[in-house]
Amino acid sequence: MSNSESLRIIVSKCEDMLVAQCLEYDICTQAPDMEKLQDRMNCLIDAELDGSQAIDPAPERFHNLWDQAIQQAGGVREYRLLKAA
Repeated sequence: MSNSESLRIIVSKCEDMLVAQCLEYDICTQAPDMEKLQDRMNCLIDAELDGSQAIDPAPERFHNLWDQAIQQAGGVREYRLLKAA
């Protein structure tokens, strides 16, 4: 994955956990708070996407959720998962 590639990630709440699902690649993680969720997703992206061509996109239902959220929000709100230096 190039450094300039953007990944769309849906964050949802499931009971007392936050769940992050990447759309471009079918990878997901969960954590009790947003800070840990970001850390875990960054680690997962680093670990899994070296061979990203082998990872399929997320199932269509997640893409549909993204489209619905964009329509309801009136456009894309960009958030970045920042990697540690």
